[in-house]
Amino acid sequence: MNSRARLTNIVWTAFLPCLALSLILSAHMPAVGAQTEPIKSGANTFIIAAGRSGDVEFVDPATLKTVSRIHIDVNPHGVGLNGVFVNENGSTIYVEGPTSQEGHACCSLYSIDLATLESRKEAGIWGSSSREPIVIADGVVYQAAKLASSGVIKNEIGFGFHLSSNRSSLMGMTSSLGPEIDLYNLNAGATIRKLKQPDLGEGWWASGTWSGDNFYLYANKPSQPDARVWTLSSNTTQLGDGIIVDPHGEVPGCQHEIFEAVTAAGGNLFLYELFGGKFDRRPGCEQHIPGGAWLLDPTTGRLVNHVAPDLYFSELIPDPTQPILYGLSADGENYYQSTKLARIDAHDGNVLQVRALDSDLWRIVTAPLQTVPTMDAHIALPQPAKQN
Repeated sequence: MNSRARLTNIVWTAFLPCLALSLILSAHMPAVGAQTEPIKSGANTFIIAAGRSGDVEFVDPATLKTVSRIHIDVNPHGVGLNGVFVNENGSTIYVEGPTSQEGHACCSLYSIDLATLESRKEAGIWGSSSREPIVIADGVVYQAAKLASSGVIKNEIGFGFHLSSNRSSLMGMTSSLGPEIDLYNLNAGATIRKLKQPDLGEGWWASGTWSGDNFYLYANKPSQPDARVWTLSSNTTQLGDGIIVDPHGEVPGCQHEIFEAVTAAGGNLFLYELFGGKFDRRPGCEQHIPGGAWLLDPTTGRLVNHVAPDLYFSELIPDPTQPILYGLSADGENYYQSTKLARIDAHDGNVLQVRALDSDLWRIVTAPLQTVPTMDAHIALPQPAKQN
């Protein structure tokens, strides 16, 4: 099975069981066992880490210490929590959670008000009409109608969004078709421009990130040592052939099925291999595979410097206010039982601090928050009403 077919199979295997379930709206659910007075944070930035078992931790980015925690009741034998996001003003977080109390299907989107700890079901599974009013870009949940006063933002299964810092442009992209790129001009009512792909064949995996006024698109063929990078702007009309990236990732005797991502901070572009999930190639390789990230020069395709080689990132995200990166590293033979949170200087890639997390599959986002809950709050997600 080629890389494109494998990726398509993974996507539909994840979503088809969910599509078979009916969507039932639910009401507010009050907090259970939570203290009523939240901690005023003064819009300070926090790392919000969500574990599949239901723990959501609010982490001080300077010390990597947990200052507050919510536990969400989920079935320990179900799908659990599969993502965490935050709204624009930092008053609400969102989690991707099970669609029902049994917890065997993924995923509905739930909001949690940080001041009251009331939870609400905001949307059903991906691909449902309830997702259309919502745009999730770089970990932030936006209302599509407010993001663009007119026009329609296509929000389909597999699409990821990236919003420019001045909120004038929104990039939508997916790898499932090859990649497919949609550029929205939000100042003109979300008018859309589809960026035409060069004839590079099939089987490409895409990732992208904004840095200043530029959007950097990276794509590689997971089964072949072929990778390219494009520097785009809000005025780009065609992709062109891109810049060929230096060969990398070759390990003698190991497969070359590599899935990668890019992120940007401190004026640098970082390229890293995705570990700790379905795409992790370490289990099938007897040789040591280096981790870490590469500083990538998008103008030449050169890999300038290899940083943090002992960390195996499943996520690498920028701090919104300073040139710092935060990474989740999946280590050891059982990646869920050995996860680290790392703080990295984005100027030179030096690892500033590392903290071990509890055994779990984690997701992170970083954002300024208005309040954080008191320590060890405990809540339950709202459930659909039972059918007669």
